[in-house]
Amino acid sequence: MCAKSKVCFFGIFLFLMGCGYPRYNYLYRDLPHHPAFAPSKKRLWEKARLFEKNLELFIAPDGLLVYYRRDMAQNPGPPRPGSYGNAADGAMWTGVALGTQALRYACTKSADALAKARKFAQGLHLLQAVTGVKGLLARFYDHGTSPNPSEQGHRAWRQGKGKYWRYRYRSNPSKDQYAGVLYGYSLAYTWVPPLREVIRQDVCNIADHLIKNNYILTRANGTATKYGNLQGRIFGIPIGVNALISLHAITLAAKVNPTKYKPEWRRLIRYKYHRIARLSKFSLLGKTNHNNDNMAFLSIYGLLTLLPEGEVRREIKLAAKALWRFVRGEGNSFWNMMYCGMVERDLQGIRDGIQNLRLFPETLRGYEVDLRNLAKKGVIEKSCFRNRGGKPISKYALPVYVRGLNSFAWKACPFALYHKEVGDIRFSGLDYLAAYWLGRFHKLIRPTD
Repeated sequence: MCAKSKVCFFGIFLFLMGCGYPRYNYLYRDLPHHPAFAPSKKRLWEKARLFEKNLELFIAPDGLLVYYRRDMAQNPGPPRPGSYGNAADGAMWTGVALGTQALRYACTKSADALAKARKFAQGLHLLQAVTGVKGLLARFYDHGTSPNPSEQGHRAWRQGKGKYWRYRYRSNPSKDQYAGVLYGYSLAYTWVPPLREVIRQDVCNIADHLIKNNYILTRANGTATKYGNLQGRIFGIPIGVNALISLHAITLAAKVNPTKYKPEWRRLIRYKYHRIARLSKFSLLGKTNHNNDNMAFLSIYGLLTLLPEGEVRREIKLAAKALWRFVRGEGNSFWNMMYCGMVERDLQGIRDGIQNLRLFPETLRGYEVDLRNLAKKGVIEKSCFRNRGGKPISKYALPVYVRGLNSFAWKACPFALYHKEVGDIRFSGLDYLAAYWLGRFHKLIRPTD
């Protein structure tokens, strides 16, 4: 292929990747919505206090964040052993909850923030210990010596190992669980000194597991988990998200034990993991994976928290800028506060982030949201592309109060025109708190806002 043909091919590829580039449309702020999703009239700090109180109803006695619950009416109060449910992302959101409380503690030195951070660190330790394999996380756990009804025959549940034989745990962890847990550990280790000794060994166990198994999450019987490949290159193809998560794990381990893990960190740098990180985003004809974007931001923010000034930190910032080019217009308060706080001040990004926190509904319950008729009538501009599931989407990112609630609002597609009724489910409110305390920590949000 001649030089001109290569340039032409590369240009077409970049164009296709850029198709569907998101923009935030302020004309969409007054869309019809479910009454429970009415934009809140509370100040940001008032809403944070409300969600902080609500969060206590989702923390299990042994530290797990039970991030959604179906039994609030029958079983009010904090979750009870034997009724935690069958959630798949307990490790990820407990990790994000730990990081959120670490930022809250750094801002306020609150005894409540320290107590919650300690509780979540305890829950993360148990998620690792219950599997019987050092460094291998469970996705979720519950109490019991036989299958409980909430498992519904799901084959991923196992009996706890060793002294944790009275627990049941959901196995087959994926890389997104590690992205969330490492985010929490990095922020807690940096900003909550009383927890450093508590989490040090768990961090080292995760690093040892990755190094021993060539960066593939591996069960006790030697088989790999389904989505557990964290190698920065697979068959020679660079995988940016994998490189970010693996580099994050070893960077944190080198922080807690430089003598043991600094050589491995240098090896990853020789393999250009910090440069592969720029390739964390992939979009083709408007189709993209927002969960990958969330994993990338969690890892980027954790790395920038840990890394000193130098070449590696500069490369991670360039990875953040490459990702920001695609998501800047999505009105994602969580990512906006990360980027504008740690990489560069983007005034529009700050305004969008604060605006969607103001619009964030106060309810914890999910309701059906259907905007397809508005798209047919032209009230909402419909995109010529479809999402990963083949469903129609808006041309512009929608405000948060018509996106519907889920386990974490900031990882959901902001262009989706339909969210189905999720039944009588209550969510934890972690998504609001995670973005709010990032904004407070970086002084993008004032305490009186």
